[in-house]
Amino acid sequence: MNNDTKALLISYIQEQFSANSIPADNQIVVDNSRKFLTIERIRILLTGTRWLDLLPEQIWDIRLDIYFLTAHAFYYYMPAFMTFMLNDRDHGDIMYHTFARNLTLVYDNPKHNSRLEYIISYLTSEQKKIVVTFFEYAQQNWLDPWDLEDENHPVNLAYKYWRSIIPMNE
Repeated sequence: MNNDTKALLISYIQEQFSANSIPADNQIVVDNSRKFLTIERIRILLTGTRWLDLLPEQIWDIRLDIYFLTAHAFYYYMPAFMTFMLNDRDHGDIMYHTFARNLTLVYDNPKHNSRLEYIISYLTSEQKKIVVTFFEYAQQNWLDPWDLEDENHPVNLAYKYWRSIIPMNE
């Protein structure tokens, strides 16, 4: 995919996710006890922040901790994460591992899988297609040949999983 395709994908992300409702303040992180510094930092950063208003450095700051988001918050901020990764190749290729793991079924982790089911339930059919297209873009543009051959690479697992659950010809 070339830069025109990337620009179209970003435009499509913005169009399809623009009407999403921001999560309530107590629905951003998985633990609102305020006992855990990392989770509290994320809660403070995202409280009242629209996904369109997140700055790249804010996304970078939480890139490895996005699994602390509730399913609704992860769904809501997904377009910001995808747009960040598409716009910043140097940093995006670091974040996509965590992003892909959050969106892939894990056979020995029922809690993770339940969260994933909730994330999927929030997505419209068009938004689901965007996720598939995003992972396809990641495979074609970010993975080295040996990564493409590694069926356990997070992006390959995510793409395979999403292709299996989302019909692209609707």
